[in-house]
Amino acid sequence: MATQMLKVGEVADMIGWSKVTVYRHVKDRSFPAPLRIGPNSVRWRRDDIERWLEERPTTQE
Repeated sequence: MATQMLKVGEVADMIGWSKVTVYRHVKDRSFPAPLRIGPNSVRWRRDDIERWLEERPTTQE
Protein backbone atom coordinates (compact mmCIF):
# COMPACT_ATOMS: atom_id res chain seq x y z
CA MET A 1 0.00 0.00 0.00
CA ALA A 2 1.40 3.42 -0.96
CA THR A 3 1.82 6.02 1.72
CA GLN A 4 -0.20 9.22 1.46
CA MET A 5 1.76 12.31 0.44
CA LEU A 6 0.87 15.61 2.11
CA LYS A 7 1.25 19.24 1.02
CA VAL A 8 2.67 21.77 3.46
CA GLY A 9 -0.80 23.13 4.27
CA GLU A 10 -2.03 19.66 5.15
CA VAL A 11 1.03 19.06 7.35
CA ALA A 12 0.53 22.41 9.07
CA ASP A 13 -3.13 21.63 9.78
CA MET A 14 -2.26 18.16 11.03
CA ILE A 15 0.19 19.42 13.66
CA GLY A 16 -1.31 22.83 14.42
CA TRP A 17 1.48 25.00 13.02
CA SER A 18 1.59 27.60 10.27
CA LYS A 19 3.26 26.79 6.95
CA VAL A 20 6.13 29.14 7.84
CA THR A 21 6.67 27.31 11.13
CA VAL A 22 6.81 23.95 9.34
CA TYR A 23 9.54 25.23 7.02
CA ARG A 24 11.41 26.87 9.91
CA HIS A 25 11.57 23.54 11.77
CA VAL A 26 12.63 21.73 8.60
CA LYS A 27 15.46 24.26 8.22
CA ASP A 28 16.71 23.71 11.77
CA ARG A 29 16.31 19.94 11.33
CA SER A 30 13.85 19.48 14.18
CA PHE A 31 11.14 18.28 11.77
CA PRO A 32 11.18 15.71 8.94
CA ALA A 33 12.39 17.07 5.61
CA PRO A 34 10.01 16.88 2.65
CA LEU A 35 10.60 14.94 -0.54
CA ARG A 36 11.10 16.98 -3.69
CA ILE A 37 8.64 15.71 -6.30
CA GLY A 38 9.19 18.39 -8.90
CA PRO A 39 11.11 21.61 -9.54
CA ASN A 40 8.79 23.66 -7.32
CA SER A 41 6.95 21.01 -5.39
CA VAL A 42 7.56 19.08 -2.16
CA ARG A 43 5.50 16.59 -0.16
CA TRP A 44 5.77 14.84 3.19
CA ARG A 45 4.95 11.19 3.79
CA ARG A 46 2.03 10.89 6.22
CA ASP A 47 3.87 8.02 7.93
CA ASP A 48 6.87 10.28 8.66
CA ILE A 49 4.67 12.96 10.21
CA GLU A 50 2.72 10.46 12.32
CA ARG A 51 5.98 8.89 13.55
CA TRP A 52 7.34 12.35 14.42
CA LEU A 53 4.16 13.14 16.38
CA GLU A 54 4.47 9.89 18.35
CA GLU A 55 8.17 10.35 19.13
CA ARG A 56 8.33 14.04 19.96
CA PRO A 57 8.76 14.96 23.60
CA THR A 58 5.71 16.21 25.41
CA THR A 59 5.71 18.76 28.19
CA GLN A 60 3.73 17.87 31.28
CA GLU A 61 3.21 20.25 34.14
